[in-house]
Amino acid sequence: MNASPNPAVILSKIVKFISLSVFCAFCVFLSNYYYELRTDAENLVPKFSIIVFIDKTVKDTAGILEAVESLGIVSVEEFVSGEDVYSKAVERNPFLKDISVPGDKDVFQSYLKVLPKDFPTEEHLLSIKKGLLETEGVDEVIFEQEFFAEYVKIKNILEFYSEAFFIFAIVIFVLFVFKSVLFVLENESNAKKFIANLLVYLFAGAFGFAVLWSVCVFIQYPLLVKEEAAFFIIPFTAICGIIFKD
Repeated sequence: MNASPNPAVILSKIVKFISLSVFCAFCVFLSNYYYELRTDAENLVPKFSIIVFIDKTVKDTAGILEAVESLGIVSVEEFVSGEDVYSKAVERNPFLKDISVPGDKDVFQSYLKVLPKDFPTEEHLLSIKKGLLETEGVDEVIFEQEFFAEYVKIKNILEFYSEAFFIFAIVIFVLFVFKSVLFVLENESNAKKFIANLLVYLFAGAFGFAVLWSVCVFIQYPLLVKEEAAFFIIPFTAICGIIFKD
């Protein structure tokens, strides 16, 4: 006669299943935070425009454009001649049409909008500004320092998270291999148990991922993690379940 299942064992398995599902959901939120930071960094990039004003006395603006590009430190996004400065300003701010009038074309300076080619650290920005100011015909260089500072701050956080996750992933993988090998070597019959446990933990992770995703869609929470992340987060959850199994 088969013994009836132990309620405590069943309850323990249910608790472990729910715990892994919650852990998977937690990993999704952590990943989402990473994606939010990356999106913030990407949204700052269009604000990186460095305005390079050209001296009014310079007639060969094409030569200035070529000289700036030849520096190799910035890419030219836009050139606005003195004749078009006023119309450009009105285009961006229509209210200027009612409070100002276009003056003589020689009053307005031609300018370039450029973007740095490399990672814009503070030191790199200073070298860019110095290089631009040393270019013959360049009168002034202006950029929004706070945008660059915020971008550098976010990029540093992203790099820290990426490096920490890489190290953590290696440690978890090594522990998973050792735990799996030792578990199977302990008893040959454990191989089937190992596969069964892994499948259950994969299902627990998938369940947690699906529930969280559905809830976020229902409440219209802006979850930035892509569906493809499931192929990384769910196996990671299962591996942790194997490692911490009694």
